[in-house]
Amino acid sequence: TGERLYRTGDLARYREGGVLEFLGRSDSQVKIGGFRIELGEIETHLARCEGVESCVVLASAVGSRGTARTLVAFVVLAAAAALEPERFRERLASQLPHYMVPTIYRAVERIPLTRNGKVDRRALEQLAREPAGPSEARSTPGTATERRLAAIWAELLGLDELDELDVEADFFALGGDSLLAVRLFNRIEKAFGWRLPLDSLFASGSVRRQAERLDERRALAGELCVRLREGSPERDPVFVFHPVGGAIFCYRELVEALPREVPIYGLRAPGLELGEQAVGELDELRDLYLALVRQHVGAGRASFAGWSMGGVLAYAVAQAFAREGGEVSRVVMIDAWVGSGARPDDESRDRGEFLADLRRTEALRTGVMPEALDVLPESLERPFSVFRSHARALRAFCADHAPPAAASFPVTYVEATRSPSLHQWVRPFAHEAWTRLAAHWQRIPVDADHYTVMTAPAIADYAAHLIDAQPSPAQGHP
Repeated sequence: TGERLYRTGDLARYREGGVLEFLGRSDSQVKIGGFRIELGEIETHLARCEGVESCVVLASAVGSRGTARTLVAFVVLAAAAALEPERFRERLASQLPHYMVPTIYRAVERIPLTRNGKVDRRALEQLAREPAGPSEARSTPGTATERRLAAIWAELLGLDELDELDVEADFFALGGDSLLAVRLFNRIEKAFGWRLPLDSLFASGSVRRQAERLDERRALAGELCVRLREGSPERDPVFVFHPVGGAIFCYRELVEALPREVPIYGLRAPGLELGEQAVGELDELRDLYLALVRQHVGAGRASFAGWSMGGVLAYAVAQAFAREGGEVSRVVMIDAWVGSGARPDDESRDRGEFLADLRRTEALRTGVMPEALDVLPESLERPFSVFRSHARALRAFCADHAPPAAASFPVTYVEATRSPSLHQWVRPFAHEAWTRLAAHWQRIPVDADHYTVMTAPAIADYAAHLIDAQPSPAQGHP
């Protein structure tokens, strides 16, 4: 066809009728929870741990009822050595991103081989589905709260809480996704009468950590500014702002792409948790988030970034921050869109767009497009109300706002070149006259659509700009 081809490592063949049949990979790369993972890299680091004679890591469903895949490590131990999952996790976590740290560790006498002398991965996958034996050390529920939470997690994830669930395991590593997270937090609220913030999964992503937060009974509902990474106090923090849906799950891959010493905070929207009221004006959101930013950095120095509506918020908060004496290192707007004023308010259409947005987001995480929903589940009514409130505010933003004053800080606009028309009621921020007011305006085109721009490999094209504190020379305007 004359179009560009990419060497992806996928193996496939054409069948009669032009159907392309996927056969697997030419390497050991897998995709779990939206992250591409090289199993060989994990095996190399695990084999260097004391007491490990040999090992194999694979992506497999766990337990007789499990369907979602997670990372399972099969370890041949040296003589007199014991299986110590916590020690292995701690060592690997210091060398690898969290999504490359295996959730399950099983000791085996030997690695099974095929007749050709290759690792028999089918045999290992079958072993992963068998109940855990006495050789598999796991962190088991130790308190009443942990036991109740473990039962909820196990039911939703299709696991048996006694044999297969490690209370130290990460929710997403066990196969969870953002839709399942909504169901999980609704179940927790009904069981305990206490609502954890949805975005607390960033910092409290295991049964044990959730149990600690529930037992402490902290005033969690007011946490709109979530610490995504502590980082070093010597580095300037980065603040990322929620898109139209209000949550900040979308930044998981971006957070992992940034250096570990960079402090990162996520601003999620009010209205997602019980007892909160959604804010329907962008000016109100800007003032609210400015106050939260000031709580963490005062009038210091920071970078601001956001995807979609989050880019508009990042730009607005950064301007207000600068007006009050703060120093803005950079603003990075990732395929940010604003209202076009072309569509009147329509709740039924908003519902359709909300559900379509959820499907696209989940397709990125799992690699499979979920079935379309005709009716909005009760568990999603609160997220939808936030989505609709923000959509209405964004539609009115162009008509209600004159171009702001010139920005004294550099602005980087990441443009997803395969997003010609997202919705009829929005258009790219980069097409607005406001962009010409930035002291240093840089446009970075990325070969992705509005959703894949938040995943690898697209993230690699712009992640470094979030921590670049030096103004870049203007590269023209769109």
